[in-house]
Amino acid sequence: SIPLVDVSIAIETGALAAPADAPGLATFVIGLLDKGTERHDASALAAAKDKIGMGGGFRAGIERSTNSYRILESNLAASLDLAAEMLRTPTFPDEELEKMKAQVGAWLANLEQSPGRAASSLFDRAVYGADTPMGAVWTPGLLEQVDRSRLEAFHAAEVTPDNITIYMIGNIDMDTAEKAVSKAFGKWKATSNSALQGVGDAAEQKARVILVDQPGGASSTIVTGHAIEAYDAATWTELSLMNTIIGGSFESRLNMNLREDKAWSYGYRSAIDRNPSGAMTFYTSGQVQTDKTAASMQEILKELEGYVGDEPATANEVDRIKMNRTRSLPGSFATNAGFLSSIMSSDAYGLPFDYAESAADRIAAVTTAGVVARAKHTIDTDRLTWVVVGDLELIEEDVRALGFGDVEVWNAFGEKLR
Repeated sequence: SIPLVDVSIAIETGALAAPADAPGLATFVIGLLDKGTERHDASALAAAKDKIGMGGGFRAGIERSTNSYRILESNLAASLDLAAEMLRTPTFPDEELEKMKAQVGAWLANLEQSPGRAASSLFDRAVYGADTPMGAVWTPGLLEQVDRSRLEAFHAAEVTPDNITIYMIGNIDMDTAEKAVSKAFGKWKATSNSALQGVGDAAEQKARVILVDQPGGASSTIVTGHAIEAYDAATWTELSLMNTIIGGSFESRLNMNLREDKAWSYGYRSAIDRNPSGAMTFYTSGQVQTDKTAASMQEILKELEGYVGDEPATANEVDRIKMNRTRSLPGSFATNAGFLSSIMSSDAYGLPFDYAESAADRIAAVTTAGVVARAKHTIDTDRLTWVVVGDLELIEEDVRALGFGDVEVWNAFGEKLR
């Protein structure tokens, strides 16, 4: 076999550490770590990585940012040296910063023409509150406030060795790994002064409808849901199976209704947005025909009400999902990357590194009665927030007539217009 090592470097910071007037600051800092250091400019750094076959790249998350790559064991030490250099001494060159600002600026400008892309972030803003980190959104005005001094301050406070965990799996032993990490990172003595906040509580949940205009849109984007309780490992498997039945798979009730039966959508699903530090969200999302927007909303509500009412999960549905989950477990761990992802997820949620070993037992323990009770406990159809993006000239009157809650009209940046 080829002597390979999968490496993932996790930095315990992300969007929730950014100040209110620069909500995307973490994206800039993390995204520019490999665009120039005190020793290498962007081109030289890319060449140095290519020379040893080091791929991957830095990705900013909400609470944790990462850089993952696969490397030959013989090049592990060199790769960690480069990783330490990028993490420790980035220069945030003006040229690279301006490139990234131009890219983000173009994306923001595009949102005004295609606000459906902002539906998920607008849903978070509505559910968590505009004055919370989870409700923060970029605007062209806020983008202009990003400069190198702010990047350097964020980096100094957030990207420090006591705020970094390095995970490895493959052709490696603990002694070799510790020596390689110590050589690369051992002289770095900075300490964190992180401003990272947890997700925390959501705003008060109530029935409301938020409309966003997309003139001429051939389809409407519909997102609906509400905040739910924080992550609990003891109930997560049951909760996850509950979601799969209503909207988490192709054969789910929502998708079979709107796509297969009505042919109003190319796909409509549901999900639970998990995090380790606060309220989660249960939501449904997808695009539907413009002329079927209000009718689709009625069907979505009908499916949710039935699921927690007189059409609960059936034994056949639960057994099918349990079988599919159990049979797919071996494939989830067919590669080292699968094991590494599981280990990192367990660590992020404060679980044992071998937590995945008991996954089959947890799936087997789920019952139909448990799923039915979990749905009734989780989904509250009287507290749904609806975000609907579409051509308001064609859909607004019908959506308002549904009476699904107080109606507001926002722009793509979450600003209330009326």
